[in-house]
Amino acid sequence: MASKRANSSAAAPAAKRSRPEDKFETVVEGLKQAQLPAAVMKTLCSIVPYCLGVPSEQRHRFQGEAVDKIESVLATVAGSLEQQIEAAQVAKGLAHEKALSQKAELEQARGVAQTRQEEAKGQKVALAKVAQEFQTSKKALKTLKEQFELRRAEATGKRAEVEALIVELDTIHGSEDSSLAAESFAARLSEHMEIPESVKMAILSAIGQAPASRDSTGAMVVQQVQEVLTGRAAELSVVISGSDPEARSVEIKEKEHSVLAQEQIKAARLYTEAADAAVARQSEVETSEQMLVELQQAAKEADEALEEAFANRDLFAQGPLEAMASLRDSCAPLAQSLPCDVPLVA
Repeated sequence: MASKRANSSAAAPAAKRSRPEDKFETVVEGLKQAQLPAAVMKTLCSIVPYCLGVPSEQRHRFQGEAVDKIESVLATVAGSLEQQIEAAQVAKGLAHEKALSQKAELEQARGVAQTRQEEAKGQKVALAKVAQEFQTSKKALKTLKEQFELRRAEATGKRAEVEALIVELDTIHGSEDSSLAAESFAARLSEHMEIPESVKMAILSAIGQAPASRDSTGAMVVQQVQEVLTGRAAELSVVISGSDPEARSVEIKEKEHSVLAQEQIKAARLYTEAADAAVARQSEVETSEQMLVELQQAAKEADEALEEAFANRDLFAQGPLEAMASLRDSCAPLAQSLPCDVPLVA
């Protein structure tokens, strides 16, 4: 059965027709909306004027049965239109229910997406903070290493000088005439340690004497100078080997920097995960929005379909049913010509 408004709207002008021939055509239009075999439809339409065109009290029994059949078919069409209304009402209710449900899901999705975006922002701030700490630590470690390497280079040069002084002291200590060499030695010795003037004079006196004329005090002074130089060389060796406290501070700083590097990697991973989650949730929101638009459009179409179903029913009631009721009990004379376009049964 046709359900489009265009098919039923043809009955609108027919409802206003008053001539019997026009009403015959209106009834035929109503019959054509029924689901009938083509042969039955052709026969039923062709007998309309020969049954309904006869006054009710003059109809033959067969004509009366034909009128009942026509009326039954029209009633079936009317019932089908009522069923279409009921189906359209159910469809409308379901369509609006789905739209409302989707709207609620969309609001929930937006809330989750907002939360994920805030989490991503928080992780981004945390990552920026750790990254800044990492860069600060990196610069500090670089400076500390440069200072350490500079100290090692200076210590290497100084140790070579101290070792040379030790060798020179042995040479001067064994020389018979070492007064000039002693003065040069004392001057260079002052570059490596603070020597009071009185001690400096004692050193000059001790190493400036020939070994044979050096008393026990002079020998003790020379021995002390040797011990001091040997100790200084040992101290410098510790610096060069990286075993002094300042070198260990570099190791501590490297460990701290390594911890910061791991924290930065972790913060970057957390931010990436949070950002990906935010993007995924936003994508879900966009999908949900599109679904809502489609469901709202479906709800609108369901509203229109229900309106159309009511209009089809009203048009059918005002057209074929009203014409049928008028002709069924009328005393109109038989039509002189067939108004319908369906030929008579051969």
